[in-house]
Amino acid sequence: MFTKIKSFVAKNKKIVLLCLSISTLILTVVAITILVNSNQAAKANKKLTSGISSINRSETKKESNQNKNNSSSIESLQSNSETIIETNSSNAGKLKASSIASKKHVHEYTSKTIPPTCTVKGYTIHTCKSCGDSYKDAYSTPQHTYINYLCKFCGQPSRSEPIQSLRAWILKNGTLYDNGKAYYIAYGNYSISTLTYEYNKVNDDIQFVYDPNNESTESLLINMIDDISSCDIHYEIYKDRICGYVNLNPSKVNASTTLKLDNFNNYNGIQCTEEEFAQKMSDKLNDLINTIQDKLLYPKTGLKFKDFGFTSY
Repeated sequence: MFTKIKSFVAKNKKIVLLCLSISTLILTVVAITILVNSNQAAKANKKLTSGISSINRSETKKESNQNKNNSSSIESLQSNSETIIETNSSNAGKLKASSIASKKHVHEYTSKTIPPTCTVKGYTIHTCKSCGDSYKDAYSTPQHTYINYLCKFCGQPSRSEPIQSLRAWILKNGTLYDNGKAYYIAYGNYSISTLTYEYNKVNDDIQFVYDPNNESTESLLINMIDDISSCDIHYEIYKDRICGYVNLNPSKVNASTTLKLDNFNNYNGIQCTEEEFAQKMSDKLNDLINTIQDKLLYPKTGLKFKDFGFTSY
């Protein structure tokens, strides 16, 4: 078979070459045709894609414009709505104001005075009978309010009547002596006392005392009755049986001046002059006043010896 083909090709060489040339030409034409068609298809596809993009942009632009138009319409509607609401509110306000004006409330106040206490201001409060509206004015400074010489809020004695008020305070807060005749408050050997009402129905009395309650030592007493213009001062040294007495205005008592005695007694004749005794008595008096004031009188009652006329203390 192969030999026959080889022989045929050898005899018809020109014809075979011609056929091959024609085949090659046909293949080339086909290839060119395919290439041309492919380029045309790509161009067509590009044009189609470009057209679609253009259409999409156009649609997007239309939607944007439509949204803007819609927003403008909404804003316009809102503006118109607000204008209508404002107009209606204004009209309602005018109607309400007109109604209030036609029925204007007139306050009718009642007043109540609240007195001050020791720590809180007093004032007057005015309250409307109808609506309860209220306001305060006429403020007054805090102050004590005294009943029977003592503040009804804190119990402090009155400084304007020191003897009477201190007596009232001790009768209320003090301790009753065993003999039942007086009340007292004490700090060590120092005390303040007053007779009970049963034993002193006429006068108001106060006694400032130094008394160790030992007859081998000494005692000192300031006695004040009714007012602060006068006081009696007694001093006695028991073991020596020496005593002295003076009545004077409390303003004349001070730490630098020696007392001038109204009475001096030296029963045992011990060597002690009146001047020496008066100096010792003055020193003890100064100690008594300072101790009682710092430990008893001021801490418990708020009073000081100057309230009783002892202006130097």
